[in-house]
Amino acid sequence: MFQLMGWRLAALVAAVLAVLALLLVFPPSRQSGGQHGLQGGGVEAPRQVLVSATVLGEGALYVNGSPVGNASLLLEPGVVSLEARPASGWRLKQLLVNGSPGVADWLRIRGNTSVTVVFWRGFEVRFTVYGLGGKLYVNGTPVGNASLVFEEPVLLFVEAVPLEGFNASLSVNGEPFKPCAGCGGAAGVGYRFDSDSVVEARFQRRLYRVVVNPAGGHVYVNGSRVDEPVELALPYNSTLLLRGEIIPLDEKRDQVPVWRVSTFIEKAGAWLNYTLNTPNASLVVRGDTLIDAAWLVGYRSPRGGVGGVLYGGVEVPARVEASKLYVIPFTGNYSYLGNGTWRFWGGLGTFYVELPRNWSRVVLRVNVREDLGGYAAFTVVLKNDEYFLARGDSWESGLERYTGSQFTFTFYRCILDAANPNWEKCFQITPKLPFTGHLQWGPSDKGRIMPGVQAGWLRIDVSDLDIEVQVLVEP
Repeated sequence: MFQLMGWRLAALVAAVLAVLALLLVFPPSRQSGGQHGLQGGGVEAPRQVLVSATVLGEGALYVNGSPVGNASLLLEPGVVSLEARPASGWRLKQLLVNGSPGVADWLRIRGNTSVTVVFWRGFEVRFTVYGLGGKLYVNGTPVGNASLVFEEPVLLFVEAVPLEGFNASLSVNGEPFKPCAGCGGAAGVGYRFDSDSVVEARFQRRLYRVVVNPAGGHVYVNGSRVDEPVELALPYNSTLLLRGEIIPLDEKRDQVPVWRVSTFIEKAGAWLNYTLNTPNASLVVRGDTLIDAAWLVGYRSPRGGVGGVLYGGVEVPARVEASKLYVIPFTGNYSYLGNGTWRFWGGLGTFYVELPRNWSRVVLRVNVREDLGGYAAFTVVLKNDEYFLARGDSWESGLERYTGSQFTFTFYRCILDAANPNWEKCFQITPKLPFTGHLQWGPSDKGRIMPGVQAGWLRIDVSDLDIEVQVLVEP
């Protein structure tokens, strides 16, 4: 019996030893693929794993700093570095780890892993815009700071379009932009790209040439005295302030400057000529500009005074002011005759008559004492602070003379509306005159503001007429 039990024990020991031998030869394991950027699960990793590298296109895959190309590597499990380096003219299109998109930086592998990099032949065109004075267009579409990638040579239509008052420059890879011959299209701006390129558009504020000639007098330009012709370089939309010294000649006359201006209008390709008829003037630079002071003899306007108007049938005091803005000789005169009636006469004059506030209707009864082929305008002041604005109607003699005629001009409160008024409703002339027309002075700049005058006053312009005007105001 003891012999049988010993034999069985020996057989059991032999079987256990055989199983242990098999385990040593074939250890149990669970294979797991590479994991990009994170640690995977699984049991204990084998001592070595197989990494299969595949390179498609022109370039190389670097594993732990060494190029591998198309190869199979036996590596210890852990973290490896990956770098995809495209050949000249090629770009990295995709990197795959076990068939899934990855990033060329580092990879933690725990089992057999495949890495595939795909290179493709392409190039990048990068666009950069400097300044806010225009837009860069590519194939008719505005672009800012952007990049476009192409696989094959491409023809692009590139154009830098400046705003008014700005200059534009365009360069490709640091060289001035030169459209390719025969491929410019309608705008003549075609360029063929076949490699990495940088397109830069620069917009800079343009400087215009401004020449001021004092013509022997004393003038001030933007506050600085100028006794000789001076040339300035000023950007678009700059404001130029002009002031000339008025020289008294006698009790009634002064030597005063006007400003004869010539501005080159680029869109029209021509010079625009005009005159600023005031010693103190301002202009906005819109192109190359030539300014000459012209010295004229100006008659001083009469001083203001006090007369009256009929307000609800009652005579009330009303001030009168003669315009001090004219440089054209002021030869007009005025006087108050009483009962709300004024007389205006002389060659040329502009007068402002005070009206009571909050009037609803103003009636002007006009008697023409003498008509020398003259002109008259009757308007109501709407604004005289930030700018000047007056609205009403004008009348001129034409071929006919109106000596001895009487007319009635009627203003209603709606004439003061900021929007365009209903002229038929807000203004009337009786009887109808053949040479009349709705009139609006301004809006003009601060240089045309009349000191001491307020909105709601009456403005009367006369030239070569002798007229009496009775002013009747209804509250």
